[in-house]
Amino acid sequence: MLSLKNNLISFVIPCYNETKRINFLLNSILKFQIDKYKNYKLEFIIINDGSTDDTEIKIKNHTIYKKFFFKLITYKVNKGKGFALMQGIYASKYDWVITIDVDLSVTISEAIKRFNEYFEPNINIYFGSRNHFKSIVYKKQHRQLIGSIFHIIIQIVLGIKIKDTQCGFKIYQRNLINSLSQNIISHGYTFDLELAVLCSKNKIMIKEIPVNWVHKEGSKVNLFIDSFKMLIDIFKIRFR
Repeated sequence: MLSLKNNLISFVIPCYNETKRINFLLNSILKFQIDKYKNYKLEFIIINDGSTDDTEIKIKNHTIYKKFFFKLITYKVNKGKGFALMQGIYASKYDWVITIDVDLSVTISEAIKRFNEYFEPNINIYFGSRNHFKSIVYKKQHRQLIGSIFHIIIQIVLGIKIKDTQCGFKIYQRNLINSLSQNIISHGYTFDLELAVLCSKNKIMIKEIPVNWVHKEGSKVNLFIDSFKMLIDIFKIRFR
């Protein structure tokens, strides 16, 4: 059975048109490398999901670009967050894969801290949950309302009992997520939903863990357009 004592973690971070926020992320990764987590073996994989701005240029011009712990995956056409996550997962090399958002609404140190705190040897998938009773969350009320409605819909349509499927912070045992992701066809924001359904069908437990989560401006998610697209995808997943 795998254990966290190996301290081998691959961080996977998808991005799309993040010219205003990418330097903050890259600087945060560099700073993290020299803090109290030196005993960890880490790699950071950023997936440039077909950005049309200068995101790729800024990454390649940054000091971090040629560091041994850093990988950039880039392609010309935007494929969706789910597709980007899968590319990063396939490219990862360490025992555990942690996904976080480019805005660091859940920070790198917070992700590792929560993993250490809630790790169980018989659980191989963890979902960060903003609805966990121990979570501390700062976000706008209208986003919270839409999130609550979305949660009710997926419970009714898909039978998923997980309280928060859409938080960007998740932890996977690499071999398991590599295997599961090959059966996922959702390339957008419903990647996580389809994964949850697959886990339910295969009797794989997902553990929800609390987070300190801070909403950051600049998200590419359009609450109304993307919510409508996700609603359609939910029914597609249900009928599949």
